[in-house]
Amino acid sequence: MPLVQWNESYSLKNAVLDTQHKKLFGILNRLYDDAMDNVNESAYETAVGRLLFYTNYHFDTEEQIMGKCNHPFLYDHAQEHQSFTEKIGELKNNIGHDSKEKTKVLIEFLVNWIVHHVVVEDHKIAY
Repeated sequence: MPLVQWNESYSLKNAVLDTQHKKLFGILNRLYDDAMDNVNESAYETAVGRLLFYTNYHFDTEEQIMGKCNHPFLYDHAQEHQSFTEKIGELKNNIGHDSKEKTKVLIEFLVNWIVHHVVVEDHKIAY
């Protein structure tokens, strides 16, 4: 059973962004599945790298779309994206050597941040 599941109420009515949000949910669910399978340090690093790569890609897409329509919340939204990226780096680098503990803290942060961002913050900027 997935940790987080897409719900149509999360939709921004933008096919590109909805697809990317679904992919983010998938990456989070895979990280969770790996954690349940006793992820090791290498798998943790790979999962975090995958997450950072895709979120940066998604954030760039979202900000480009906002920029094209001169969205008034672009700067604030981009700042939220930057804060997220910094927090992931912090979690990756500053949590002990226990992969399971790192993964648990990361998953808790991701579930709270990603779901809140998609459900609340992204709906403020719906296109």
